[in-house]
Amino acid sequence: MRRLLALSLLLPLLLLGCDLQGEPAQAQAAPAPELLRALSRGVNLSTWFTDRGAPGIDPQRWYIDASDFQLIRSLGLRHVRIQVDPGFLQDPKQPDRLLAEPLAELQKGIAQATAEGLVVVVALQPSGEFKRQLADSEAARQTLTEFWRVFARALKAAAPNRLTFEALNEPMLESAAQSRELMQRLVSAIRSEAPRHTIVVAGNQYSDIGNLVAMQPLADPNLVYAFHFYEPHNFTHQGATWGWPLWAKFANWPYPSSPEAVAPLLDSADPEAREHLAWYGEQRWNRAKLGELLDQAGLWAARNEVPIWCNEFGAVRDAVRPEARRAWLSDARQLLDARRIPWSHWDYAGHFGLVSGPRGRRVVDPDAAAALELSSR
Repeated sequence: MRRLLALSLLLPLLLLGCDLQGEPAQAQAAPAPELLRALSRGVNLSTWFTDRGAPGIDPQRWYIDASDFQLIRSLGLRHVRIQVDPGFLQDPKQPDRLLAEPLAELQKGIAQATAEGLVVVVALQPSGEFKRQLADSEAARQTLTEFWRVFARALKAAAPNRLTFEALNEPMLESAAQSRELMQRLVSAIRSEAPRHTIVVAGNQYSDIGNLVAMQPLADPNLVYAFHFYEPHNFTHQGATWGWPLWAKFANWPYPSSPEAVAPLLDSADPEAREHLAWYGEQRWNRAKLGELLDQAGLWAARNEVPIWCNEFGAVRDAVRPEARRAWLSDARQLLDARRIPWSHWDYAGHFGLVSGPRGRRVVDPDAAAALELSSR
């Protein structure tokens, strides 16, 4: 409580960029309360600045324009999280420089979002191939570190209360200690160029709750600690054509789960999926079980006196029963809100999408909007 009171007294000076003697502020003591409020509800803009040129990526569906930011704001959301692949921005001939055209596109998007009153989180998302090198290659780790120096320098003119940097999405490192060390390096690189901007960090592997609670917090006070929430993955990822191959054979699973709920589906289920469906029923996934997991994140945050943020949660839309997806989303969102854990839905227009249709003609999914308690449109 004393820390929050001190922050509230200092915040106006920090936002003005001056310390008590009128000198330029060098660093912010903790994430600003107004920034944490903006993180309380938002949406991910996946694939806009990643997977460029990949098969099946239709720009009319995946890329964002001003009308999307207007829609996002009208729904009552307060922030957007934009994943960026450094390979899309970095000049291959001069690694210490960024390509002018994609950088201008990103800066335009940030400006459009902030013009609508949205906070922007720019999250670094290198390719899986590159991230797999991070465990054993010092050169890869150094490349990522140096990229952040250049990238933060290019974006730091945006106000710290409107733009946040996320050091690395899903590090894919098995070792929690090695992942933390890398996060510290990336935070230091960002700090060298943007001393007052809040930075988001996360645990190792795929940044689930278990990875968060295995993480020792860093010394920097102006950090937010993120985690992803897709439990149980076999429900939220049913029908997915990426990741675990068996997900593509899962469909129409119920939520909540119980042996009785899955019994009518067992005979018609794919033979390879049947035992997994039966086990899903035995696990009895429900609101209480989801809450127990989120309590682990909340207890870790309280013990370490740091803010946390669920920056991804959602369920694939295409292969799930609409009523089951709505029930899971509603439970997850209500549980997060009850614990005052800010959240960002995954995602906006993709497989987990809040909307469907092309740019300029988006259609809001009514079940997702209701589950997330968004404003009607």
